Amino acid sequence: MKKLLLAFALPLFLFFSCSQSKNVVAFSSTQLRGSWVLSSIEYSKVGNYKATLFNDSSKDCFVGSQWNLIANNYSGEYILNSGDDCQPGSRKIIWDVVQVDNKNYFQFKKIIQDVKAKNIQSGYRLKIDSLDSNTIIMSQDTFIENSAIQLIYTFVKSK
Repeated sequence: MKKLLLAFALPLFLFFSCSQSKNVVAFSSTQLRGSWVLSSIEYSKVGNYKATLFNDSSKDCFVGSQWNLIANNYSGEYILNSGDDCQPGSRKIIWDVVQVDNKNYFQFKKIIQDVKAKNIQSGYRLKIDSLDSNTIIMSQDTFIENSAIQLIYTFVKSK
């Protein structure tokens, strides 16, 4: 019986241990924790686009916004600055880092007062393109003015 078990187990072990490795670096939520400033938002195509980001405000309102991410309970907030057509103030969020199709994503949903997070159906997902101790670069595929475009967000760690 032991020989039979060994005969089946050894090929399975060799198959899984020798399978092709994935070159995806998994990011953890602890790498994103802390305070970040959204220093720039770029478009993948040249143009002067008007877009409402995260169903909230324009690009101009988000550039310079403060993002505070707490890793131990996945809560946080982003704080918009005042300006033309901007509604300044704090927006509470729940966030996480997930891996989909071997790509890492930062996802979040805005918390609505008196509504439990599990009951909020809409949210946002940005692909983590680059991450180090001082900078995060994320991107989001979307449509603006009926054109497929990618938004590139650069966050810098607050001191």
